[in-house]
Amino acid sequence: MPIETTQPQSFAGLVTSPAYPVWAKPEPADNPTRHRKTYAFLRAMMANWDRIVDAAQSAAYCHGSQTAPADALDDLGATYGGLARALKDDTVSYRAYLKNPLSRWYRFGTKVGLLGELAHLGYPSAQIVSWQDLVTAGAAAPNVVFGGKTTFWYLAIFAPNPIATLYARWLASGGTWGTGSTWGGAPTAWAYLDEIRRIIALCKPAHTSCRHIVCFADTLSGLDAQLLPTGSYSVFPVNEPWERIRPSYAYNPYYTTSPLVP
Repeated sequence: MPIETTQPQSFAGLVTSPAYPVWAKPEPADNPTRHRKTYAFLRAMMANWDRIVDAAQSAAYCHGSQTAPADALDDLGATYGGLARALKDDTVSYRAYLKNPLSRWYRFGTKVGLLGELAHLGYPSAQIVSWQDLVTAGAAAPNVVFGGKTTFWYLAIFAPNPIATLYARWLASGGTWGTGSTWGGAPTAWAYLDEIRRIIALCKPAHTSCRHIVCFADTLSGLDAQLLPTGSYSVFPVNEPWERIRPSYAYNPYYTTSPLVP
């Protein structure tokens, strides 16, 4: 059999193969009206089949993180269960992040999964400090730490980190208003904090509640022996969505500044 029949390149091309009868062929040059309607009908129907095949191939191509075009990766990450692009991701690193979504999904809802996602954001040394951790370290009595709420915890982000630029300070020594110096840090730095909050909501164990994020400004600052923050740091609130105060959606100030102060 000719290759047009055994290995057709398209449905529409099948009409011209020897496998199809003469009445299905294009009209001959010496009789241009012969079986024109039959051929036109078959060709149109098969062209639609080809379009379906092309669409399926395109969908399969775009659904794979390693083959999808760069401008489709963000949408692909959304369909992968909220695996959004990190602020530090370029196209290459984001493709690598999306390569095996199952390896991330099955860890969501666990401490390991949350720390893994934070590491991907650029915080490999982030630490989850739970009620149990604080009680064991002797920070206070069990009924005092987070008011006895055993499912509460806070997140420590150590320096260096981009959130340190949030601290109110002049970014240029001796800067004066109007010279390009900025007060309050880089305007995009808040996006890093929102990114951490997004990952917490996505990956934390469902029965727990992160109350706040502690961000240390330098490498000399950190947690003391009781796992309480010391040195130069800032604290940012984290609430469950249902806790946010309506209609302003302000953070509910309940253990959002310290594990010992409601």
